[in-house]
Amino acid sequence: MGESAIGKVGRLVSRVRGPSGPGEVCVLVGGTFETFLAYSDGELPHGSEVLVISSHGSGSFNVVPWPDTTGSITPGPDASGVAGTTER
Repeated sequence: MGESAIGKVGRLVSRVRGPSGPGEVCVLVGGTFETFLAYSDGELPHGSEVLVISSHGSGSFNVVPWPDTTGSITPGPDASGVAGTTER
């Protein structure tokens, strides 16, 4: 495989069942849509957008929901409002 899917956003074409089993993710790689096995710690429904974060082995990848809604990213100091607004 030339270009890697890691770091790309894809869409699940079959649900991921978490520890019970993988699903499938479709990702644009090198100008072509490719489908790979997708693994995740939790269940993810069909049609979800996901971020490919690492390789799980030959032709399979670990994914997380995208955008990340787990709250694992700490907001910066300007997160209280949108830049350029008068919200107080």
